[in-house]
Amino acid sequence: MGDRANVVVVRGSGTHELYRTGWAVGIDLDLVDGPAAVLAMLPELRQDGWWLDDRTAQGGLLLDLGRKVLLFFAWEGPSAELRHRAAAFELIRAAWPGWETRWLYDGAAELRAYVGLDPADARCPDSDLYPAPFLAPGEEELAGPDPGGVVVTVGTDRCHVASDAFDHPVREGLPLLGRLAGAPRHGVCRLHAGSGIHLDPEHRRLGWWSLSSVPQAHQVAESWPGWTVEFWQDDWERHTRACSRFAPDPFDAGTEARAAVLAEAAERRAARAAHRALVARLQGAPARPRAGRQRADGGRPTSRLPGRHHGRTERVGVSVGAGRLRSVLIKGYDLGPLVAGEWLLERAGFWAGHLLAGCRFTPGEARPVPEWFGDDGADTDALSEVLLDDQAWPAIRLPCEGGHSAVVVHRNLIGDHGIDYLLTRPDRSRPEELSSFDGDWSGPGLSWRDLVHIAGTPDPSAPGVHDIAARLLLLLPVLADDALPPEAPARVHAALTAVGAPGESARQTAGHLLRNRRPATGGHACADSPLSGGACRHAEADPDEPPEWSALTLTPDRSDEPAAALGGGPSPGA
Repeated sequence: MGDRANVVVVRGSGTHELYRTGWAVGIDLDLVDGPAAVLAMLPELRQDGWWLDDRTAQGGLLLDLGRKVLLFFAWEGPSAELRHRAAAFELIRAAWPGWETRWLYDGAAELRAYVGLDPADARCPDSDLYPAPFLAPGEEELAGPDPGGVVVTVGTDRCHVASDAFDHPVREGLPLLGRLAGAPRHGVCRLHAGSGIHLDPEHRRLGWWSLSSVPQAHQVAESWPGWTVEFWQDDWERHTRACSRFAPDPFDAGTEARAAVLAEAAERRAARAAHRALVARLQGAPARPRAGRQRADGGRPTSRLPGRHHGRTERVGVSVGAGRLRSVLIKGYDLGPLVAGEWLLERAGFWAGHLLAGCRFTPGEARPVPEWFGDDGADTDALSEVLLDDQAWPAIRLPCEGGHSAVVVHRNLIGDHGIDYLLTRPDRSRPEELSSFDGDWSGPGLSWRDLVHIAGTPDPSAPGVHDIAARLLLLLPVLADDALPPEAPARVHAALTAVGAPGESARQTAGHLLRNRRPATGGHACADSPLSGGACRHAEADPDEPPEWSALTLTPDRSDEPAAALGGGPSPGA
């Protein structure tokens, strides 16, 4: 949720504290107000032990209070812009007198290395490189005063420009040379680019620079065997001297640039203040049910229309000084302080926070954004403060006929944040784990048939979410089925529009969510989680056994009772 960055504070004793923020874009602007202002923000940040990696860290700060060292990097912000970088550094250094100020070109890995941790743990070893497409002159991505982009010059007479929304072309190594042969040419690049490469094939020399962070920036030479590689860091002017094909339009790097950075910093301050106020309102104000979703007397619903809310929205007062959280008890689940979370579904930003990660970015396609769900980034970030509260774990209940319930729990353990999808049964002393997500999925998930049945059989007499569309979307992340029926996209599309997603993009969003679903596991769930008592079942699955029995550790003779909660009917042959 949001644009993530780690903030690390090294105390005078040498111990360090790890924080995480969703305000990575423009994080360099926070530094303009000096160290006291940055330290004052720490109580607003999360301490969950989560070190971001090369792919997820869009910025980072480290303050060593004993040695007075400030390290930082950002993917976006004035420090990553050609016209404003020098002014931003000038203002930051003025606000941090006596401090050593340094940019981290290798981003998250250098943060870890500074505090004595293995920088290799910041890498994504299984992630493929995404080669940046080359752009033709006049493309929309190159419009504006600070378009970024990677300018690539070859010899004295060739110039190309690559997108900067993918992996840096210098990381491709020698294969880049082959891709350049068919790339669109630019005469002279006058863009205020964010990075560049100059290639001298005749002498097998390469020089490159960047205003952002690049994973393994200091190991680029390993990808260019037989070549001499120079890293010019942020010295873009060396590129202009190496090749006249890169000649950015003139700009004022002095008074005008400083004024622009200070104005952005003031806007950032105001935005953060508005964000704090929004979080307080979200936490303290009563939930406002949408029109037509609740009877005036707060009783049971009179309609059973698909996609409409059935039953009560349970008021949960969350306190910033006002009210108390209503606790929830799940028998056998005692990992943390559970609170009723159904009210959160009525808040702007919830559905983007719940589903956006399932719309994985695919090169060549539009980048998923909260607006796909009718939300915006500010609302999504604000609600994440509530969803990720380690003092109050939201538990969203989906009561089913027969006394069974599915429950979505935000497991906000410090250092072990995740989401647990559980099934509770009245005759069981602990819940069954359908799935769990903490960066990777575990557990068997649900088939499409089971998911649709659970969504469509609410028990309106029990507290929780009764809206069929909302129930389907709440459980959609645990869909693990390799063969979906033809009606699945339309069903998800209808559910999205029912909860407020724009109709014009809901079909595309449904397609993203279903294409990126988990593969079917086809085996027994492993019970190594805290829910299981620590024993892992390794028995082979019976090929004649329905998969929902495996998911719930059921034998055929015990499967009929929860069939109404999962499969909609008795087991075959019963």
